[in-house]
Amino acid sequence: MRRRAERHCTVEDYFAIEETSEIRHEYLDGEVFAMAGASLRHNRIARNLLLSIGGRLRGSPFETFGSDQRLRTPRGLLTYPDLMVICGPVELSRDDRLDTVLNPILIVEVLSDSTRDYDRGQKSILYRDIPTLHDYLLVEQSRVQVEHLSLKAADAERAMDDSWTRQIYGDMSQAISLVSLKATLPLEEIYESIDFGTAQ
Repeated sequence: MRRRAERHCTVEDYFAIEETSEIRHEYLDGEVFAMAGASLRHNRIARNLLLSIGGRLRGSPFETFGSDQRLRTPRGLLTYPDLMVICGPVELSRDDRLDTVLNPILIVEVLSDSTRDYDRGQKSILYRDIPTLHDYLLVEQSRVQVEHLSLKAADAERAMDDSWTRQIYGDMSQAISLVSLKATLPLEEIYESIDFGTAQ
């Protein structure tokens, strides 16, 4: 199902909206989309990811950002991933506001019923256009499952499905190998303190 745009406007109008709005929005091709609030479980998983990945990268050239950091993709999507990692200097968009980054090496999205198809579909394609991106994680919040898309080679056609490998993890005993970060991410840390028996 196609997402419903909240309004149509220029990118300059979008930034004016973001400066005064109490909620965040995505922008693509002149359309503005409100980003829904996250559940308690979503926020706990996002927190676990930030602590787990950020802790492993302390003292390295990698920098970890949470969901308040805006990203621009080459095709003009302006959005706020749940987590990003950038290697080395942060590259800022000169065409937008200087708090919009361009060069993540890893992006993580925590999925919900309302965002799952988009995060796995159109958004995944737009993310995989980013020249620096090597890993994209899609984390389920209603069950133990993480989908890992990783770039096979630096010179591959980035948006092509055959240039990315896809692996599904669904057991708490497993760990995800993030070669680009020289780190592993155990599923038990992602889902620490998560109770799947509640509605949250």
